[in-house]
Amino acid sequence: MVATRMPANERKALMLEAAVRVFARVGYAAATTDSIAREASVSQAYVVRFFRSKETLFEEAATHVVEQLCQRFVEAPVSPDASEFERRQALGDMYAEIVRDRDTFMMIVRLFMMGSDPRFGQLARESFARVYRLLRDEGGMDSAQARLFLSHGLLINLVLSLRLWEGEKELSDEILEFLGDGRVESIYLTSRGRHLAGWGNPYRASTVSTVRTARFSLSEAAKSTRAAIRQSILPSGSVMV
Repeated sequence: MVATRMPANERKALMLEAAVRVFARVGYAAATTDSIAREASVSQAYVVRFFRSKETLFEEAATHVVEQLCQRFVEAPVSPDASEFERRQALGDMYAEIVRDRDTFMMIVRLFMMGSDPRFGQLARESFARVYRLLRDEGGMDSAQARLFLSHGLLINLVLSLRLWEGEKELSDEILEFLGDGRVESIYLTSRGRHLAGWGNPYRASTVSTVRTARFSLSEAAKSTRAAIRQSILPSGSVMV
């Protein structure tokens, strides 16, 4: 039997998926074209032949993930006569599905934290702007709703990145209560099942104290914010979100 040669576009897609996994798990600095080649079960020379450099590979992997994110939002099951709340809920459920894919989630987080990077800052800004405009122009939201939706998404990212519930369960539940019944625990369970330690992250042990400090700082900041809100005077009929 003659083996069927995989088309070039399929081989490239496999290498991009492998790159997303590696970059998501160890970050850009620690990733190598060799580790990505091993993840994709190809030679390092083959990866370099396709992408030329690690920088180009990161750019294409990040763009690939943003394309997937936008496509999922476009394909969210929203009926034409859906209410504003139902539309946001459907998009929120779609985002929750993305979060459950830990590699995709971490790749997006890493990209959006690179705004000041001289190599990838422009890509990070353009990618975020693209997501916002898609929600505003094609997601049926106005600018205020798109801002609120993305604000909630960033809160989810922060809570999951910190694994805040491990030391501040009550606070974590409070911050994510906008997700609704059942969704918060579902995301916690998924994140527990895909703990960074399960990835063999070489940096985890050295960053435990940093993460604990970040959790404590967020907890104290949130308490201070709640106290300030209680003391503030809101106009009649105002709603704090």
